[in-house]
Amino acid sequence: TIVDTPGVGGLDPRHAGLARQSADQAAVLVMVCDASTPITEPEMQFLRESAAGVENVVVAVTKTDKATTRWADIVAENRRSIAKHVGRDIPVVSVSSVRALAAQDAGLPDALRDRAVTFSGIPALWSAIEKSLTAAEQSPATDALRICLEGLREVERAIEDELAVVRAGEAAIPDLSAELERLRNLKDEAQHWEQHLQRDLTLARQQAATRLDEHLTRVREDWTTRINKSSMEVLRKSPQVFTARIQTDLLEAMAMTAEGFLTDLERITTELFDSTEEWERIREIAVASMRTDPLVTNEVTSKRQGLLDPSVLSMGMIGTTMLGAVIGVGAVAGVVWVAVNLGFRAMRAGKTNLLTWLRETIATARTATSRMLDATLATTRPEIVLGRRRNLQERITVLQKQIEEAKRSAQADAAAREANVTRLEKNLRITRGKITPIEAVLGAPSTTAIPA
Repeated sequence: TIVDTPGVGGLDPRHAGLARQSADQAAVLVMVCDASTPITEPEMQFLRESAAGVENVVVAVTKTDKATTRWADIVAENRRSIAKHVGRDIPVVSVSSVRALAAQDAGLPDALRDRAVTFSGIPALWSAIEKSLTAAEQSPATDALRICLEGLREVERAIEDELAVVRAGEAAIPDLSAELERLRNLKDEAQHWEQHLQRDLTLARQQAATRLDEHLTRVREDWTTRINKSSMEVLRKSPQVFTARIQTDLLEAMAMTAEGFLTDLERITTELFDSTEEWERIREIAVASMRTDPLVTNEVTSKRQGLLDPSVLSMGMIGTTMLGAVIGVGAVAGVVWVAVNLGFRAMRAGKTNLLTWLRETIATARTATSRMLDATLATTRPEIVLGRRRNLQERITVLQKQIEEAKRSAQADAAAREANVTRLEKNLRITRGKITPIEAVLGAPSTTAIPA
């Protein structure tokens, strides 16, 4: 399966989010950039983040035919930048589809044609992708190694924290105690931050409603103008195409609203936690809550049945196309499709009835989207609150252990403290000794250092 995602260097940052979520599930990631300029910062950031979770990556630098004097320098610069910022040896292939097509259509002898096609870079790109697909067959083993690596790095960080506390001894107690007191106050003042959370969620819901109104207003104004300017003869010739386009615009408006709402939820959630893992869990719940039971008539069941793979939802994918699929099997699209069928009859009755149908269909989409957002809010708020409480308690427990260790270290004599430091340094060396070969296999940059 080939998934073509939106670009990551454009004006809409949500496109990069959708592409990043799709890349997380890819066996092979092919990133395309232009030969007219070096790789941009948004593209580099996307590549850096995606390469951390996708082993098989290829970068294609296209349109070399339009940058005849600079494309080689651009490709070389891209290779240097990727090696510097990503820290991996990623194939960078220059290609020109125009040259490849011209070589095929020029009627050249086989030898000259093959040379021209090779010069286009397309065969080299095919070869790089084929090698990546072959390597992707080992993805389960690679993924297992990466999971082990992340687990070992967590152990490494824990040992480093404990070692720092033991070395600091009594000097670390004031700072740890202050942080412990701060966390306890946050836990005791749960009512305060829960009220702030409720405020932020309410504002996010209101912003989503505003965005929905803006999107649907554009759809209504656009299609009202088209209907008024179009002759009924044209409308009667292709009613399915006409109403399908309206439905596409409505689903896009609903999807953009949902994406914006999820972006606000992510901002609110990540401010409450010290990692993004909790948001990943909550996002899965939020996306699942956007699914609704189908409400379709027998006429349209065959048109909409079986178009959505429910397993996709568990992957956390979201976007205009995906949201359209999610909503498409639910109550929203059921009502919309019923309205579409009624729209065929409305066309025969004239433009007035069609405009009435358009307004009613938009109202249905607005109501259904509002209900979907309310359901998402009702589902995710308890998860955020409970996750926040759990996170605070876990951090308090860790700090209490560190304070106890600091007190024991302060009370111990110099020999005992030195023995404890020696033990922790040994454990750190053992852990790093296991990290290094895994990093070598994965080609990941080493993050370890010899303890002082």
